[in-house]
Amino acid sequence: MSSAYLSSAVSRISGVSASEELGDSAAHQPGVSPPLSPVNERDIELSAPLPVFRSHERPPSPEMQLRRGSASAHTPAPLHEAELSQGASFGHAPSAYPPPAPSTVLGAITPGTEEADPLLLRSRLVSDTDLRRRPSQAKGGRKAEKRMREFYDEQNLHIERLLKPMHQHASEDAEEMASVGRSVKFLIYINIAANFVLAGLQLFAAISSGSLSLFATAADSVFDPFANIFLNWLHRKSERLDERKWPSGGSRITNAGNIAYSCIMLSVSLILIVESIRDIATHKAGEENDLYIPSLVAVGVAFATKLTLAVVNYGLRKYSSQLEMLYVDCRNDLWINGFGIFTAAAGAKIAWWIDPLGAIIISIGIVVVWTRTAFSEFKELCGASAPTEFYQLVTYNAMLHSEHIKSIDSIKAYHSGPNYFVEVDIVMDSSAPLSLTHDVSQDLQDRLESLPRVERCFVHVDWEVTHAPEHRKTR
Repeated sequence: MSSAYLSSAVSRISGVSASEELGDSAAHQPGVSPPLSPVNERDIELSAPLPVFRSHERPPSPEMQLRRGSASAHTPAPLHEAELSQGASFGHAPSAYPPPAPSTVLGAITPGTEEADPLLLRSRLVSDTDLRRRPSQAKGGRKAEKRMREFYDEQNLHIERLLKPMHQHASEDAEEMASVGRSVKFLIYINIAANFVLAGLQLFAAISSGSLSLFATAADSVFDPFANIFLNWLHRKSERLDERKWPSGGSRITNAGNIAYSCIMLSVSLILIVESIRDIATHKAGEENDLYIPSLVAVGVAFATKLTLAVVNYGLRKYSSQLEMLYVDCRNDLWINGFGIFTAAAGAKIAWWIDPLGAIIISIGIVVVWTRTAFSEFKELCGASAPTEFYQLVTYNAMLHSEHIKSIDSIKAYHSGPNYFVEVDIVMDSSAPLSLTHDVSQDLQDRLESLPRVERCFVHVDWEVTHAPEHRKTR
């Protein structure tokens, strides 16, 4: 793997061109890292001991046995020690972050520990001390300083994610799910039970008061518990599908259920809009709405309950797509119930038309919210691209997976339901034996599939990059 490849890789991962940021080493400024020392490939030397395999495991090829210490655990072999130049790195404060190790592992260089940093990304970390040393932004003031601090905080987190070993990503995700799995399931059932009780309260409030605004809030509330049961059943069904009938898995069934529920809510809201317009058009002079206090109290109890559930759901929503939908529903119900209480009371005390107008506004709000939800679910079903940060994580780990990978041809990561499908095209030497090619690509595939939210990974191997792009049909 050439020094030019590593230098260009640093630029792509960090988002800063090496030539732009570092400049001429002769004109080295304090606080700026000097250019990386070139790596002589002839100095590379394999030194990993041969492993011992258990009888039930298929040992990898001899070349792969040299590359890694076991068939399951990845232990990079130290292949080269790159001398680090003297000088402080930009934004690097020894008091805040530990300095890089005196030697950096290159070769089979996917970091096996957090200390491994083959591309010297840790030198890009910016500490609070360095931020305080920077001159204040006269034009932007505190807002500019806040944005700058947020930018560097996010960059630091991203670098730490890149340097974290892939197996640690997987183990931390599994540990988190194990620790919160019961809480998530319990909270889902609490939401379902609460929605049944609140549906009865709000239906009582709407019928007893005759308020169209409260009917709009009740319509949204009545459908919630049945939708919760339906979505919970779909989620459990998706985990138990027959793989012979559903080879790609059932994760997308949850998206389909969310879209179906969105369509139901859109239909109900449109009906309420039509009914409210009809009530305004047919209103007779002298008719007034009565203020019924118990109905407002019932909706107020529903508001307080939804607020509590929204706060609790918010903390655990990232662990379950079902819980995320419940959080969105509770968040929407807050303004729906609050606005419904106001318009129902104002329609009785100020002007009669405020009540049907409030019902129209609430229904339009429900239409907008669930249209956005349905569009988001459609994007995941249709294969929307993964975020840039995820692309960078996959690129970094694929690029540094093995010294036998000469370059990365292309990487694609896209939704297939709530999770991602990943396609990686790597380039290896044309003279590499089939066993080595298979073991390198299979090991990369297994490790990428261990990352959180990766449902499936496909690794394709080429021996050159001058060919036309694959999977392009001629129309």
